[in-house]
Amino acid sequence: MGTQTVAKIPVVDFSNEDCLKPGTSSWLSISKSICHALEELGCFVAILPGKVSPELHNTFFGTLGELFDFPTEIKVQSSFEKPYPSGYITPNAACEGLAIGYATDPEDTRKFTHHFWPEGHDSFREGADLYAKVMEELDQVVTRMVFESYGVEKYHDDHIQSIVHTYRFNQYKEFNKTGIDEGLPAHTDKTFSTTLYQNHVKGLEIYSKDNEWISVDPLPSSFIFLAGDGFQLRKISQPKINIKASFDIPDNWNILLMFGALNKRGTPLVIKLDNCPHIRENKSPRQGQDSK
Repeated sequence: MGTQTVAKIPVVDFSNEDCLKPGTSSWLSISKSICHALEELGCFVAILPGKVSPELHNTFFGTLGELFDFPTEIKVQSSFEKPYPSGYITPNAACEGLAIGYATDPEDTRKFTHHFWPEGHDSFREGADLYAKVMEELDQVVTRMVFESYGVEKYHDDHIQSIVHTYRFNQYKEFNKTGIDEGLPAHTDKTFSTTLYQNHVKGLEIYSKDNEWISVDPLPSSFIFLAGDGFQLRKISQPKINIKASFDIPDNWNILLMFGALNKRGTPLVIKLDNCPHIRENKSPRQGQDSK
């Protein structure tokens, strides 16, 4: 267990199994680090070694490449009528996404898989299920730590029951292929929390309360935990903080996973954080620095 700093973004190392056991000294130490990171910046990088083998990772992201290679009409037909994001999402020509509405429900993943591969595709389905499991476990551990730290642990079980996790795969195209320098406009994240896996794509930046952009370098076996609109621990009233992503996109590594926790009742228990992030997929470094 340990906490490092990479480009000023807090990094929390979960490699010690004791830090996942409630009540241990490692658990309490990690909890303190996480609460501080969320209060100060609204996010942190989580190191989770050994959760996904390199072989499964490479195979799964290979299948995601196949997924986005399907004709647009096939991808559009994957959309379903649900209260949560599901199917094809295209904010602009530089970014396209595909979402599974109930990420932790194997049946929903099976239906999504069947739409694209009627004969089935075990590598995609197994990879999607495993990444969803890892991200769900991280989300539950982090929220439990925060609830305990702020004395509202009795509400955590109810919170877990009220949450549905959505899954989104985003593919970003190179600037010189689209002429578009912004993947998504700045916005607040409407989830309770979001977990990102960048897949070696460098570019996520956090706009801090000190009015500076802080770059997040993808580390091996790392995920990024972001507090959403419903997850704000507010000690004092402060403005929300922007987050963007200026992706430098190499070939074959241009797909990002987003795992969001949404409240299915429509009336979430809200714990306000000092600094609520916004997410923005922004211009390529070829276009120079953004103005602040």
